[in-house]
Amino acid sequence: MDNYFTAKVRRSRGVNLLTAVSLILIFIVGFGVPLYGILTIRDSAGIYVCISIMVFLLICLIPFLVKVPLSISLTEHHLVLHRVMGNISLSYMDIESVQLYTEKGISDLRIFGNGGVFAFTGKFYNRHIGFYTAYVGDYSQAFLVELKGGKKFVFSCEHPQTVVDAIKLHIHQSNF
Repeated sequence: MDNYFTAKVRRSRGVNLLTAVSLILIFIVGFGVPLYGILTIRDSAGIYVCISIMVFLLICLIPFLVKVPLSISLTEHHLVLHRVMGNISLSYMDIESVQLYTEKGISDLRIFGNGGVFAFTGKFYNRHIGFYTAYVGDYSQAFLVELKGGKKFVFSCEHPQTVVDAIKLHIHQSNF
């Protein structure tokens, strides 16, 4: 699967700020307090509780990390979203339409997912496009992909207009 175009997923200032604040709070409260407990508590049960809290918080970060979008690649036959763990590959033949995602006046509702720590990932809803799956670092660089079965994705990357134009060209070519 040779890539002929790859664009990085850039994170907005809001995503970077929310991520930084969240990580600082997790490390101070989630690790600092239990670590202080480990150093000051003399009974083993208390130490195990503190260690358990730290391990639990680390495990809670994993779902956020594995879905983080890193880049978008366009290949001869697929649109590929590269994530920290695993890729999502959409065949051009399965794509019904693609367009830039405009958020003017749109309020998206998070159904299940991450609302901005590392990225926006998960299931979302808005009244204009309905339910969709998001892998977005910056909504100002987002584009909407609708599959022939009705499933919708919102992705983001640098140069979204270039990506949208290239996908439209592939959709047109795969219909012939």
